[in-house]
Amino acid sequence: MTTTTPTMDSGRAIDSAVKGRGLSAGLMDRRTKEWRRRCDLVAAFTHALGGDASISEVLAIKVEAAAELAVIAEMTRAAFMRGEGVTADDVVRTCNQASRAEKALGIDARAKSNAKGHNPVKTYLAGKVAA
Repeated sequence: MTTTTPTMDSGRAIDSAVKGRGLSAGLMDRRTKEWRRRCDLVAAFTHALGGDASISEVLAIKVEAAAELAVIAEMTRAAFMRGEGVTADDVVRTCNQASRAEKALGIDARAKSNAKGHNPVKTYLAGKVAA
């Protein structure tokens, strides 16, 4: 049984199958703008859900998945706009999948429930009167 592994040649690694990689392959390299965007989205979703302390491990995994799907949808949309062979159907499917993942987090429902009982003016005035 023979395995093919990248070998070192003159101090550099052989890059294999660069052309055949999928849309999310660039997300694995943490130096890319896509990875930074993913991290920004994870932070935003986590903050919208109440912060690190208030979300479970399972919800944290869902947050990461939603952020990654959003980045893939953004990448697909950008590739379509550049005319790189991405169809409009690809854009619609990836955007819908990202949207469903974000809705599954329940961020909108939590924001609405917090807004119902929260009046920022009353909170501000109560703080002024107490001080």
